[in-house]
Amino acid sequence: MEKPTEGVALKSSVVDVLSYVADRGILKPKFNPEYGYYYEIPGSSLDRETLMELLDELASEGYLDRRLYFKPVRCPSCRSYDVSVFYVCPHCGSRDFEKQVLVEHIPCGYIGTIEGFQRNGGTRCPRCRVEVKPETLRKVGVWFRCMNCGRASPNLTPMHLCKKCGLEFTLNDADFDMIYTYRITRLGERRLSDEKAIHRPLADVFKEHGYVPETKSRIRGVSGVAHTLSMLFRDSSGSKVGIVFIPADKKIGVENVVKFVSEITDLEIPLIFVTPKELDDNVKKLANYYNVKIVSSSDLEELKNKLRELLSKDVLRRVGSAT
Repeated sequence: MEKPTEGVALKSSVVDVLSYVADRGILKPKFNPEYGYYYEIPGSSLDRETLMELLDELASEGYLDRRLYFKPVRCPSCRSYDVSVFYVCPHCGSRDFEKQVLVEHIPCGYIGTIEGFQRNGGTRCPRCRVEVKPETLRKVGVWFRCMNCGRASPNLTPMHLCKKCGLEFTLNDADFDMIYTYRITRLGERRLSDEKAIHRPLADVFKEHGYVPETKSRIRGVSGVAHTLSMLFRDSSGSKVGIVFIPADKKIGVENVVKFVSEITDLEIPLIFVTPKELDDNVKKLANYYNVKIVSSSDLEELKNKLRELLSKDVLRRVGSAT
C-alpha cells in the first residue's frame, strides 16, 4: 500500500488559493508575452485557466474581493496582449516628428521653444532681447512638430502595433480586457479556517480505510466543467472518492441536492458532502432518495464517526440512483 506523503492530505485548491491571498494581502496578475496576463499560486496543481475560474468562483461567492486593476489593450485580430504603442502626426499621419519643449521667460511672459532662446551662441529672449538666465525660465509644456507637414500640435495620435500578428490599429479599433486584483474577505478567512480545521482529521479517517490523498482537488468532469473538491482520495484499486466541504455560511436546500447529483454524474466518481450545519428534513429525504452522501454535524468527532460509517459501507456504489 502506498503511503501518503506528509502534508499531501491538506492539498486543496480552495485552501491553497485563500491561504496564498491571505498571506500576500493581495493577488496581482503577472504578464507573459505568449499568453498575456495570468495569476500564479506557487505549489498549486491548477493550470492558468482553471485557477482563473476558481478565483472568479470564490469572488462570486464572497470569499475573495475582486477589484479592477486596469484595462489592457488587446489586438482586435489575434487577441494578443503583446502590443506596442507608437505615435503619428494628427494632421498627416506621419511618424516623423520632433518633440519640442515650451518655456516661458518669466520677466516678459514670452513663451516659445527652448531652441528659440538660443541666439549667436548665447541665450536671449526673442521678445525683450535680454540675456536669459536659467532661473528666469520655466517649463510650461511641450508640442510636437511634424517633420513631414511642418504643423505643430500639443498632442499626437496614438497607434498600436501587435507584435504577434503585425496588425496596426487605432485606439478606436482596440479591444480592452478587464484585469483584477484579489483580496481575501472576512468570509473567506472563516472558510479558510473551517476547511483547514477539518482536513487533517478527515484525511486520517480515510487513511484508516486504506485511502491515500491525490494532489489535485479541482478536476474537470465529462462536460468540461471544473469542479472544486476539498479533498480527493483513491484506494489501492485506483477508485477515487471526493470530499466537498460546504461552509456553514452556505444554505443547503433541495435545489442543492439536485446540483450535487449533477456534479456526481459529471465527475463519475462518488462524492461525500461535508458541512458543519444541520440539514433540513426535506433535504435529508431527497439526499437519501438520490443516494447523495451528506455528512453534517457541528461536532468534529461526530463528523469523523459518520464518515467512518460511510467508508465502512459500500460508498463506491452508484450515487444518484434512487434507493
